[in-house]
Amino acid sequence: GTLAPLKPLISELGIPIGVQLENPHIVKSNQIYVKIISQGPDAVMLNSNYQNRDNPKYISSLGRTILSFSRVIPDGR
Repeated sequence: GTLAPLKPLISELGIPIGVQLENPHIVKSNQIYVKIISQGPDAVMLNSNYQNRDNPKYISSLGRTILSFSRVIPDGR
């Protein structure tokens, strides 16, 4: 996971953690596809910086991008 290993993280937080849970990954490497998408289907740049977080064009384009993927990925697999 993104927070593993837990020991250094807990040490840095400096707070007691009563219950800890670490699980193995359930997603196989052949089920993951990583790709950089620089713009949405409407040609708006998908720059996820702080200044862009409230930009209506960016938010709309990000939504359209996710929607377009949902239409072509069978059952999300």
